[in-house]
Amino acid sequence: MTPTRVTPEQIDAILDDCTLYVTHIPGTTTTIAVAFDKDGFSLAVGHSACVDPANFDEKKGAEYACKDATAKAREKLWELEGYLLAR
Repeated sequence: MTPTRVTPEQIDAILDDCTLYVTHIPGTTTTIAVAFDKDGFSLAVGHSACVDPANFDEKKGAEYACKDATAKAREKLWELEGYLLAR
């Protein structure tokens, strides 16, 4: 039987196989994270930054950038999996 809907469990399973690559842009308070699926397809880019360099914490920057990338990847996966289902 052909699936008739995308489930949160499907999205979670795909996200579990995703890899996040994180980098801090030297000389700035900006951190970028890119979410890739298991086949190397880039799903989303997340970022974080703070206004005052005195407040910059590289570990927190990476954490927030990863959260942003993961949230955006989740949204993109709903779109892509829905499209695939509709075909």
